[in-house]
Amino acid sequence: MAISVASLNLHGGVGRHGRPYDVAGACHLLKADVIALQEVWRADGEPDGFAAVASALGGHVRHGPMASGISLGQLRVGPEDGRAGEWGVAVLTSLPVLRYEEISLGRAPLDGLPRLAQALTLAVPGGGTLRIVNTHLTHRMTSPAQLILLAARLSKDRTGPTLIAGDLNMPGPAT
Repeated sequence: MAISVASLNLHGGVGRHGRPYDVAGACHLLKADVIALQEVWRADGEPDGFAAVASALGGHVRHGPMASGISLGQLRVGPEDGRAGEWGVAVLTSLPVLRYEEISLGRAPLDGLPRLAQALTLAVPGGGTLRIVNTHLTHRMTSPAQLILLAARLSKDRTGPTLIAGDLNMPGPAT
């Protein structure tokens, strides 16, 4: 039985011109069994809108925080509105999660944030498993080094097929 996987960089829920957009609507349009999200921002003290989206899609969410207590203005993603929150990656899935881990990729030179990857081993319909790895690599020129580090860490645990999704930020010469 086939499953669908989608990946979406949310840019903190703010469009190119600094205006918020409907993140929940964007996720619903994908209609995927697994949605890997990057640049996820959740305001402190507010309900987890991603949990609500995942529930509406018949699943749940796993968050991978990269920074907390940070505003969209500090991230240079949107206007400064004084709200602090958590920045990171997340996976929405309707498939059962058998195993979850976060893999630290450290902080690249001149990058303001540490990077990580989420590795979820999912039970797939018809039997078997699939490991989905969601990440947002640095926008600096060292993203290929982070990808090599991630691949090396993933190769230590060969539990079945693995799919890496996310915003890999590969520089022109590496593509």
